[in-house]
Amino acid sequence: MPSICSPVNPLVLIYMVDMNAHAVIVVDLRGVIRTWSEGAEKLFGYDAESAVGQSLELIIPESYRDRHWAAFRAALERGSLSFDPAMANIPVAHRDGTISRFPGHLSLLRDAKGEVIGAIGVFSADDGSGLALPDLQ
Repeated sequence: MPSICSPVNPLVLIYMVDMNAHAVIVVDLRGVIRTWSEGAEKLFGYDAESAVGQSLELIIPESYRDRHWAAFRAALERGSLSFDPAMANIPVAHRDGTISRFPGHLSLLRDAKGEVIGAIGVFSADDGSGLALPDLQ
């Protein structure tokens, strides 16, 4: 049976998210930040001009970097994330050096052919205390 859904440009989906209320970050296959929402500016303290073009290490706490990059590369090779659910309390480093955990949803982005072209993270400013989410290790 043919699909009744046509492929959607993943960047169109990004703009369906309230980019002021949520921190939306899109990275390419190398982990370079390509989209940085106003919500990300507010939550993490970096303006888009400072963040876009930088490595995602900008917000990855140093003690998590090795694990992050190993999981990132594995997800790209596999074409899927290695943890379930894809929403968790994710540690992030702020511009001022503090580290916090925020509820975040991570997903791979695909082109119309189904090829992975990057990843997206959508974080909530909510501290997650009301949500029973696992801590991403």
